[in-house]
Amino acid sequence: MNKGKKVLKRAPMELFNNLTVLSQEQANVAPFLEECGQILTFPPRFGEHNPHIYGDILGYAPVTLSLFKEKGII
Repeated sequence: MNKGKKVLKRAPMELFNNLTVLSQEQANVAPFLEECGQILTFPPRFGEHNPHIYGDILGYAPVTLSLFKEKGII
């Protein structure tokens, strides 16, 4: 075995036969969130809120946002 290198092994498919897909309600494992009526969601994707922040809050026009995106600013 090579020292310092990680070895990936393929897991046998039998390990995956009994997996259960949970609904969003079942996947919410934090009891305090359930008590508050909240659900656990994914964080926003990189740049997902750019139109809202730069456009609605900071007041940049859609044309300016497109220019910023083309130049790699946002």
